[in-house]
Amino acid sequence: MSKKSIGKPLQYKVSNQNPRKQKDLWRYKLSVGDLVEMKSGHLAIITKVRGDDYDFYGTDAIPPKIEIMYCEDSSRGSCSSWRVRGVVK
Repeated sequence: MSKKSIGKPLQYKVSNQNPRKQKDLWRYKLSVGDLVEMKSGHLAIITKVRGDDYDFYGTDAIPPKIEIMYCEDSSRGSCSSWRVRGVVK
């Protein structure tokens, strides 16, 4: 059996979430209207969040895809939430 076996048991309790991803929990909690800083340095407003499976899968879910509107020129785009550096407070 290979190391990447589908039947491999979880290495943590589901209630504890995936310890490797605990520091990135905020990515799963992004919502419409949040002002975010992108890794490219631009500011953007989130207009739509797609594929948010956090409630069902916890941190094993794929990070949600987001649709954004850039603040500099009002252009629109979409990307993975991994391209977001952080939420501006």
